[in-house]
Amino acid sequence: EDWQGCLTSKCCVSEGYRCYKKNDHWAQCRNKCTPGIDPHDQQAGVHVQPWSCDDWDFTPHKCAGSWEGCLNTKCCKDPKQRCFKKNDHWAQCRDSCKPGIDEHDRKMGKHVGNWSCEKFDDTPLPANCSADATESCLTTRCCTNPNSTCFKKDDGWATCNETCSEAIWDQDPLEHRRKWKCDLV
Repeated sequence: EDWQGCLTSKCCVSEGYRCYKKNDHWAQCRNKCTPGIDPHDQQAGVHVQPWSCDDWDFTPHKCAGSWEGCLNTKCCKDPKQRCFKKNDHWAQCRDSCKPGIDEHDRKMGKHVGNWSCEKFDDTPLPANCSADATESCLTTRCCTNPNSTCFKKDDGWATCNETCSEAIWDQDPLEHRRKWKCDLV
């Protein structure tokens, strides 16, 4: 049920609700969770302790929404997003990911730590993947060469390569010579 404890069950009945962990003693079905002190807890004056908001949901076939935790579900509702791992405690559904400190984390001043950007979901089989360097991997988000990674240049192009540098690539046609973002897709 909505807003009920789910520490043991690790699942929620209602659509749009996920099981989020507060600490080792409490997890709750909620429609969203923001790490830190919950204003409702503070207003009630009870159990005023920070929420970790670890994704504790193990509901079968229930994928995480945009920007939600996907450490346990290992899948995202939005087919354009991937589950990217930050560390052993957090993974999130996002469009792309750049290893290192995330600018959004830095601006919020919370949970500032390095993202590994390891893909943490079911990636398509190599037979369905883009060819290295000649085709965009923006849609398939995977590469035929196991040593390559799909790197994003901009919102319109990504390609498979073994490395990426945030620079203008000499191999790009003149009309497409812009700096690469090098986000992992």
